Amino acid sequence: MSTRSGIVFFDLDGTLTTHRSSWQFLHEHFGTWSEYGEQLQGRFFAGEVSYEEWCRQDAKPWVGMTRGQLVEAGRGIAYAEGARETVAELRANGVTVALLSMGLNVVVERVAGELGVDEWVANELCFNSDRFTGEVRIHIGWGEKGRVAQRLMRERGIPPEQAVAVGDSESDLS
Repeated sequence: MSTRSGIVFFDLDGTLTTHRSSWQFLHEHFGTWSEYGEQLQGRFFAGEVSYEEWCRQDAKPWVGMTRGQLVEAGRGIAYAEGARETVAELRANGVTVALLSMGLNVVVERVAGELGVDEWVANELCFNSDRFTGEVRIHIGWGEKGRVAQRLMRERGIPPEQAVAVGDSESDLS
């Protein structure tokens, strides 16, 4: 049971940060967006591949990179104006702050720590001996944020009428 009153669920990409996709940001950083990531994204939106397959394929260029390389690349994603102050004010007023992102743990974990959020859920790049293996664990699939939010509210004993969701895209609607 939570000692806080209410919960706010934030999307990360394009909401608390200025970049619309941490996946795309990493591709752009490593120079693989235009020749790889953008085409794969188009295949997903055209219905040619599932969300899970898109994630697995999209991360392939990063196989063998270290966690540090990926975390450091993600540090280039800037916060939206007022993001830090908004999270701090909510927490100071007893509100639980959660990040629900279809983005990547190597970015979300850093942001959650810097902003001091209470809970976060993101998709996970898996590492072995500090090297990315190519495995991606999907913790939030396309259209699944509502299901994850309901689970977190149940776990914390927070009723839906004390919850707010803030996002910027179709994937945040649930």
